Amino acid sequence: MSDQTNKDPKRDQRGVPAAPPEAPQPVDSDDGVSALPSGAPAAENRQTQQGTGCDDANGHHGARENRPEDAGNGDRSDSTPDAQDEGDGVLSGRGQTEQKPVSADGKDTAQDPVIPEEDQPSIVTEESEEGKEEESEEEKEAVARAMHSYDEAIGRGDIREPWDDPDIAEPEPDSTIWPEYKEYEPPATHDLIRRAGQIHVARVEWRGFRPTLTVVSDRYATPSMPSAVYKSVRLASEVADYQSAREVFNAVYDVLQNCSALFKPQSELLTFWSIASWFQDSLDFLPRITVSGPRYAADLLFTLLTYVCRRAIKLIDISAAVLEAISIEQLRPTLLIHQVNATKSATQVLNATDYPGYIIAGARELRQHCCAKVLYIGETCNPKQSMSGLHIHLGRNAPVPMRPYLTSAAVEQLQGRLLAYRSFNRERIDFLEVSPGELQPEFDVIARRLGAVIVNDPALQLRLIELLKGWSEETRAERASGIEATVLTAVLTLAHGNDPQAYVREITAVANQLRIEQGEASKLSNEKIGHALRKLGLHTRRDMKGRGLVFDRSTQLFVHELCLEYDVLPTPPECGYCHKLQTPEWD
Repeated sequence: MSDQTNKDPKRDQRGVPAAPPEAPQPVDSDDGVSALPSGAPAAENRQTQQGTGCDDANGHHGARENRPEDAGNGDRSDSTPDAQDEGDGVLSGRGQTEQKPVSADGKDTAQDPVIPEEDQPSIVTEESEEGKEEESEEEKEAVARAMHSYDEAIGRGDIREPWDDPDIAEPEPDSTIWPEYKEYEPPATHDLIRRAGQIHVARVEWRGFRPTLTVVSDRYATPSMPSAVYKSVRLASEVADYQSAREVFNAVYDVLQNCSALFKPQSELLTFWSIASWFQDSLDFLPRITVSGPRYAADLLFTLLTYVCRRAIKLIDISAAVLEAISIEQLRPTLLIHQVNATKSATQVLNATDYPGYIIAGARELRQHCCAKVLYIGETCNPKQSMSGLHIHLGRNAPVPMRPYLTSAAVEQLQGRLLAYRSFNRERIDFLEVSPGELQPEFDVIARRLGAVIVNDPALQLRLIELLKGWSEETRAERASGIEATVLTAVLTLAHGNDPQAYVREITAVANQLRIEQGEASKLSNEKIGHALRKLGLHTRRDMKGRGLVFDRSTQLFVHELCLEYDVLPTPPECGYCHKLQTPEWD
């Protein structure tokens, strides 16, 4: 059997050395649950028992084929790490693989056995002793070059071989999570998996830096759910290894960038959010994602999100009855909702399910239905539906990719990797620290939650803050150019005058002049200005000349605080209130 047949699948991961195979776990006869091996499949385990006894490159037993071209590769600098591990040539240092002598043309020679070097007769030459010493130095240099190439091939650098000194431990695998095991041992976690169409409860445990999965459905019941949800929800079938948060991030990003209607910053932000959907039970808040744009692009994005989000379910419309039927409290899914024209009751349900702890009246009892949500609101943006969380608009002229979808095997592998990442880091996430003033308050909260699930990668967390700065600045600009900001600017302009009050008609005239300067053709009416003032908390009084806003001391201070919040305070300050709010207080 060739080496390719016995190759350990764990070596196929890029840059990850294969760990020694673990012994199969014994079957627990009491509950009928057997631990699944984390290494090779069952077929390879059978080959291990039936092999001939020769060790191949991956620790399995089987007949080894000696090829002529392998006989002279011991000193080659381009030899691969796998070949070095097999013991070919003098570089392995183990001497466990017998080498066949070859002739000059590269063919095997079935001649007399090879005589050990110390038993071979010496050949007398006319070379001087100095020449012998020079030849010996050349041989040492050749061996040193070969050893250096070997160290470079396995990425180990200039270190001694572990077998040269028994006090030196064998180098550990190149894994970013391996050193953490010396201080942290993740607890066992339970999750849902799907095998042969059936959903089971499984326990994920960690042995060294390898996760193992054991089905425990006989002791834990699966959440009740409708048959449509049971058949459609995507779940992992196994738990796969992962190396770092960056590796998981890149794998999710590679999937989402197949939606060509997304710009790169949007794909990156959705990648952070998708990973955070696996930690809903560890976060106190996960922002709602609102999507607008062409329907075909939204459908493609929803399909890709089912690959990378935890327990994604696609819904048409949302209500308290739908959430109750899904068993949100137990399943904690990620809802992908098509809700173009949301009613008032649907909007209330959406708002109540953004934060944990809020109770909704169901058909039979009161429930809590907090979960992660992506909401598609149609071709154009509706401010009333996109006012909460993050808004993403899909490009209309983006080309449709030829093959944007993944195979079932690829999706299961990705889900298994995300399951392992969640299992190892579920108890280790910590809220990200954001410098004061970097982001608007609502985006500061989002950055702390999404950044918490990125473990041991400060550079990736910094990238998240840079992404949210763009959304924060857009929100600041929209807020400063909105009707409320225009009304506040008009009120502040009149407050800086000498009049003790300003009538609504005067505020309307100043606000319309500001809109003309901003390029807005439409004018605001007195009624519109009055509604905006009440919405801002500025209450007017009626006298003989009409309704007006009295500029007493408390109103002046409140107006300036609102202007600071909407970022419309003038610079430099024009009064004592402006100076006080714009000057930091030092202890």
